[in-house]
Amino acid sequence: MDYDALHAVNDHLGGHVWLAHALAIFSDLSPFLVVAALVVAWFSVRPGSPGRLREGVLGALAAAAIALGINQVISYIWARPRPSMAHPADVHLWFTNASADPSFPSDHSAAAFAVGFALLFVSRRWGIGMLCLAAAIAISRVAIGLHYPGDVLAGAVVGLVAAVVVMYLARRPLAAVTAPIARMSDAVTAPIWRRVAPARRQMASPGA
Repeated sequence: MDYDALHAVNDHLGGHVWLAHALAIFSDLSPFLVVAALVVAWFSVRPGSPGRLREGVLGALAAAAIALGINQVISYIWARPRPSMAHPADVHLWFTNASADPSFPSDHSAAAFAVGFALLFVSRRWGIGMLCLAAAIAISRVAIGLHYPGDVLAGAVVGLVAAVVVMYLARRPLAAVTAPIARMSDAVTAPIWRRVAPARRQMASPGA
């Protein structure tokens, strides 16, 4: 069933090479997109504001690291071959290189979903947005032939577990670490916010 689902998606791209190319580029850039989103989330908080979102950002990074660690243990126990290695004649690698790393679970999916679930604990908007990005990453990994659907689903579960562990069990240490880092970043961004705030108020006023 796992192979059938993979083959249906992977084979479908044969008639849409442009889409396969776009998905391969997106998959390659996905770690940078996740990091960029976390940077934006961190600096979107006004200096001096409550730090819940920033706790989520640091928690997301910790959860992603834990998720990748869990993946290493699982893949050591069960080194599932990549689809292109298990089915070389049937799975096409679209605009990407073969990997000898175990296929189960997907590292990209585990890290991305860990970030999304961690942010969901502190912000519905940011959490849902990141989970949508994580889902897109997971789909792209399957579509271009790097993973089975079960690999990315397992990655999502690992990401959820890692996020729950961090956001529930490490909440106090997370808040303690976030506060001094936030003060340092606020010292840099506060002058920018003071310049931007009047312009934003003017744009929002009825007579603007």
